[in-house]
Amino acid sequence: MAAKYISDVIQQVADTSVGVVKIEQRFSYQALVSLVTLTVKSGAGFLHAITVGGYSCPTIVIYDATAASGTLIGTLVASVPPGTYTFNTSFGTGLTLRPLPGTAVLPSLTISYR
Repeated sequence: MAAKYISDVIQQVADTSVGVVKIEQRFSYQALVSLVTLTVKSGAGFLHAITVGGYSCPTIVIYDATAASGTLIGTLVASVPPGTYTFNTSFGTGLTLRPLPGTAVLPSLTISYR
């Protein structure tokens, strides 16, 4: 049965033994492991983070678009070390990542979004 009031939802997720309300963020993910432009999502959404999994990665350009052009969200340069880079930004048209040409290095990225 669906909760009727927000207080019902809070009671369902509260850890009453320590008085803590749990908030969970859920994201979808997609991997980019080739030099091909990848449209992760069409339409509005939210880019949470991009995880770089290797020490060698080409420069990646991130667009609010469904093609490899449009509004620029950001760029991960080729020298970026492995790690998770948090964006926490919304996009309106779509989410597309484009590895820049001129490198034979394959990316190893995981994109977290919703």
